[in-house]
Amino acid sequence: MIFAEAYVDESGTHDGSPMLTVAGYMFKREQARRFSRDWEKVLSKHGLPFAHQTDCATGNGHYKAMCKDERITVQSALIEHIKRRTIFGFGVSVDPRAYTEIVGIENNAPSAYTFALQGCFTIIRRWVERTNFAGYIAYVFEAGHASEAEAARYIRDALLKSDSAKQKHRYVSHNFIDKRFALPLQAADMLAWQYHHYLARRIEKGITNPRADFSALIRKKDVCIEHNNDSLVRFRKEVVDEGWLTGRY
Repeated sequence: MIFAEAYVDESGTHDGSPMLTVAGYMFKREQARRFSRDWEKVLSKHGLPFAHQTDCATGNGHYKAMCKDERITVQSALIEHIKRRTIFGFGVSVDPRAYTEIVGIENNAPSAYTFALQGCFTIIRRWVERTNFAGYIAYVFEAGHASEAEAARYIRDALLKSDSAKQKHRYVSHNFIDKRFALPLQAADMLAWQYHHYLARRIEKGITNPRADFSALIRKKDVCIEHNNDSLVRFRKEVVDEGWLTGRY
């Protein structure tokens, strides 16, 4: 039996954020183990207890004693492990203010976070269909986030509502784990931050050129979706207004 593992994190959930992003990586189980081994070696070499993309980019936290060149060296090594060990990356972004204005919270509409999370599961389901993946997927989320309870409700109402839903997503289990103890979640943290930061810079500063580390991280096979007003209107009309959502978010 083939097992895969999907690790999911988010970025831009703070108040006033111009964009909210949920993103992660799909691993074959054996590659996730090898990835964790390789990732830990890089962290140990540079005296880091764990990788945190925000601190790496800004030189704060455990990266405070590092010069910029050393931070780049660490990040470059980690990016290579991501590209070598993951099947593909996925991410969904949405402007939370536009989401609230267009979709709202009536008729059991989910929050912007859960909307983006649903998009990630749709990407995974389409990958399952496209590749005829016949194994099972364990889903892993970071524990302790404000959105954890909502993610748990979504999983209950969508992935676990029927055997058919489980089969479509090849669901076998899900867990909420501290990213310090599930190293592939640190890769998901990197992708979520990088994708969110790229979009936020474009929106707030008009900067369209991606950072070098973002360009190094993203591959052609990675699937990143940015929702706009048109897609939000379609979601409201075709899903929310039609009453397809029954979960209490």
